Amino acid sequence: MAEEEEEGGEAGGSVLKKYGPLAAVVLLVQVVLAWVMIKVALPDGGAEGDEEERLETVYVQVEQQDAEDNSLPYQYQPEALLNITANPAGTNMERYIVIDAALGLTGSNEENEKLGAEAMVAAVTKVDDSMPLIKQVITSIISRQTVDQLEGEAFEEVRKAIRKRLNEEIFNSLFTMGQDKMVIEVQDFIVSRKVVQ
Repeated sequence: MAEEEEEGGEAGGSVLKKYGPLAAVVLLVQVVLAWVMIKVALPDGGAEGDEEERLETVYVQVEQQDAEDNSLPYQYQPEALLNITANPAGTNMERYIVIDAALGLTGSNEENEKLGAEAMVAAVTKVDDSMPLIKQVITSIISRQTVDQLEGEAFEEVRKAIRKRLNEEIFNSLFTMGQDKMVIEVQDFIVSRKVVQ
């Protein structure tokens, strides 16, 4: 009888002894993987980036663009333009669209010369200040479209409408030649991800 109790005690303890360290190792691996994923997915480690550091990145990107003398617009994708969600027209709020967008910006000075890096950094700061208005224009246009207009080739017309309205309602008043000695326009409204459900 005493031997049976000893075997029963060992059997109950052996499961914890056998799988306890394994569970601890698995938990540790999960924590390390989560940390690595945060570092890889979010370059700033998940914390909000420092404004100067972000603008320095913009400065470097614009300098690289100037060095290449590329006619493509400067692609600016702030965090505010990620995961823009709206309900398409005629869906009774049962369907939605989520997009990640970027602004293809071009700029010129009063002599109609392409803007340098410092001027683009100043422009990006001013664009950031107007981001709530920019996001409002985007969501209002998307919300007026039907699901069919938001899918396939028809979405190209929606992108053009957003670009045109951003220039007319925001960028033309933000960057006037008299005040800033520069003109910044949205040459392209870029959608890097679109999910219609």
